Amino acid sequence: MRNVPSFVAILLFPFVTYVASARPAPSAPPSGAKKWSPPDVSVRLQTSGKPTPSASPSGAKEWSPPDVSVKLQASGKESASAKTLREHLSIAARLYRDKHYPEAASEYEKCVEIDPADFQANLFLGFSYYHLRRFDAAAKALRRACELNPEDFDANVWLGVSLARGGLFKEAIVDLEKARALKPESDLARRELFTALLAGAEFSKASAVYPKVIWFIGLVLLVIYCLWLAALLPFSLPVRAKMFPGFWFSIAWLGLFIEGQIAFLFLLASLGLREVILNGAMIAGLPIVAAAFFGFARQPWGEPFKWPLRFGGVKIIVISVLLIFAMLLVSGAFGQLYTHLTHKPFPLQRTIPLIRSALLANPATAWIGIALVIPCVEEILFRGLLFGAFQKSMGVTGAVLASAFIFVCIHLQLFGFLGLFMLGLILAWARLKTGSLGLPIALHGLNNAIAMAVITFGPPLPS
Repeated sequence: MRNVPSFVAILLFPFVTYVASARPAPSAPPSGAKKWSPPDVSVRLQTSGKPTPSASPSGAKEWSPPDVSVKLQASGKESASAKTLREHLSIAARLYRDKHYPEAASEYEKCVEIDPADFQANLFLGFSYYHLRRFDAAAKALRRACELNPEDFDANVWLGVSLARGGLFKEAIVDLEKARALKPESDLARRELFTALLAGAEFSKASAVYPKVIWFIGLVLLVIYCLWLAALLPFSLPVRAKMFPGFWFSIAWLGLFIEGQIAFLFLLASLGLREVILNGAMIAGLPIVAAAFFGFARQPWGEPFKWPLRFGGVKIIVISVLLIFAMLLVSGAFGQLYTHLTHKPFPLQRTIPLIRSALLANPATAWIGIALVIPCVEEILFRGLLFGAFQKSMGVTGAVLASAFIFVCIHLQLFGFLGLFMLGLILAWARLKTGSLGLPIALHGLNNAIAMAVITFGPPLPS
């Protein structure tokens, strides 16, 4: 199952990743800005009531790292282990404070080997790996720190940040939400949670974090959408002499649809509505449907858009339906082969969680949008405009192959490439045989409806 609403979330993924990675590294904050990094060792130790490694308060004994855990004491190795741990912690703290992060990480690793239950060692091991941009290793160490002290803000927030920097936004949301609950006034937790929610397609939740930001972005994008649409209409509604739709004309309508989805999902999210991706896609697609039947159909190249839509003879319909089921069988076999070779479940398409959520929220809207509106809009764009544009420059065969390839690329489904490409070929063949968008729309809707039926009535799919 592919669905244009998923493209919005995927499109935001590289943007949010770029914004996150473009922020200054913790070791080099922008001039004049509040330092935004894991707290220094000295800060952590001062807040715990212990002096820093480099200085001690007047009249107090020079500080040494805390003793090993009760577990080491019970093992009978308390003295030797305590001495070794103390030495490594002291060295690691000095290295971390001097920003020698590779050496600090090595020393903290030794500390964790001596006592895996040492919270401080796990915490600063995670901080060291974060500075080295080894986000997977940082998340692993910080996860252990959270298990040792679940209520520690620094462990939770930097675990979430590390997961987000590694692209695991969904997982990061949980830890960042907990960090924000522990310290609601933290700007760091708020910013990072907002970023992770956007990249994780949780737009309604993101609106609750920064409601004015979401509203402003949506308003700006809506203005752009309206200006974009106004610029396209003079080239779409009046009858023109061209025998084929232009390539850039077709790309402009496709771009309008993508931009409109983003604009409306931000606006709907700012209003506190649910299922903003699907609803935003339907709203953004309605002007395209209207332009197709009131503008495109009047052009010399507008035969596929003319009403009533044609579905071809019985033979063409039967062959097309059989090809759809054959495509589903091949896709299923490919998934089984992947599982057999890798011993891992075949990755779900990104649209599946969105469809599942839409079905739970409002089944009627989900069925109308996914099985009717989205297929109609996609076929107007891919088998209507782009097919015609490619046919002019590449011929019929080139139009079939190119429109199917662009169809796959827009959906950004790496593991679903084979099934999507086959579907694109079938829909383009149906468009070629009938000379109309009627059968492609029906076949596209059938494919989506089958996927929705499997999600609704079939066995539970893995998360």
